[in-house]
Amino acid sequence: MSQEAIRIRELEASLEAHRLLLASSSTRAEEAREQLFRIGRELGGEEFEDCLAALGDPENIPAAELASQVLSVVRNRKLFPRPDTLEGQIAELRRQAEDLKRQLDVQTKRASTAESSGQDLKKQVETLEKNLSIERSRNKELAAQVPPPKTLAPPVDYSEWFMEWSRHKSFEQNKKIIVFLGATGLSRQAEIKEKLPKETGMKERAVYGHIEDCVVASLIERRDGTSPLGRPTDILLLTEKGQWTYTRLTGRTAVPSEYIGLLKAHKSNRQTSLILKVGDHFERLGYTVQREPATIKVADSNHVFQPDLIVQKDDETFYLEVETGDQLDRSSLAQKWQNAMTVGGGCICVAAPRSSVMTTLQSHILDWGTERGKKPRLYLTNLEKLRNCKPGDSPWARIR
Repeated sequence: MSQEAIRIRELEASLEAHRLLLASSSTRAEEAREQLFRIGRELGGEEFEDCLAALGDPENIPAAELASQVLSVVRNRKLFPRPDTLEGQIAELRRQAEDLKRQLDVQTKRASTAESSGQDLKKQVETLEKNLSIERSRNKELAAQVPPPKTLAPPVDYSEWFMEWSRHKSFEQNKKIIVFLGATGLSRQAEIKEKLPKETGMKERAVYGHIEDCVVASLIERRDGTSPLGRPTDILLLTEKGQWTYTRLTGRTAVPSEYIGLLKAHKSNRQTSLILKVGDHFERLGYTVQREPATIKVADSNHVFQPDLIVQKDDETFYLEVETGDQLDRSSLAQKWQNAMTVGGGCICVAAPRSSVMTTLQSHILDWGTERGKKPRLYLTNLEKLRNCKPGDSPWARIR
């Protein structure tokens, strides 16, 4: 239920409660007025009726005015008793008068209180009715702005197609490709063609042809990507049909594509490709690589830090920022360097596509540190350095 609908329900309930209170208060006020009329008529008789006639319509006489007339009658009876009234009758009448006066006081207070309460409740009811009208109008306007819900198409069942596909002569080889992509989440064609033969035993020459089979069967979507150095590259992604097929083959849900996950986080094809490539090289050099690390709370601040890569080997851990050099706005990077230095224990680790970009980033970080009186320890590298490294070599082009 929407917040507007809930608000209207609350206003309607409150309005109904106030209406009931108003009705009850009006009833009590009317009862008190009837008692005042009864007392006046019993004590005053014709004299009281004459007073009422002088005041106009009895329904419009305020409770306080009615009480004043009754009191006036009582006083007159006490001060000017009839000559033929016996002493015992006078005493009895006085007693009755005192009793009626007490009743009069009670009923007068009840009437005044009821009238006052009734006026307040009437104002509240008017306010609630106005608010309810406003909320209904607002809800109607909001409802008009909301587009009608889309009818969700039922999930496609590819069972009939699957039975036919499973009889194809290339089924076993094509199946290996779908299972490999669904299990690993890998998406770069070059990496897939390199690793697939090692994992499945497929011949290297056959991999490309079977990938094409899967593309033609709409199991794999091929997209144009960008390499770390700006050259075009192919990205392979399981389609909805491909994911359904993976689940049918394995009974499991396909692993999300690493490329799509990184692209959502970084919004740049080039940076996404650079992160993946840098991670590849560190893995080749024997490091454990986290390509989608969790967000880290920065100590003693309200900031969080999510490095592009976390690389680990033995007892060393490096929180790596991967920068393409396309955007080097100093103000936007200042907080990043601060977070990286705090989480890294005084170290800032950066990877760049080329040596020139690495040097520019180094100057930027040193200028930032000088302005704030900080001296971070820098670990810098680039793709050319990583590409030429062998296991056992230091991956860092510069440590400062």
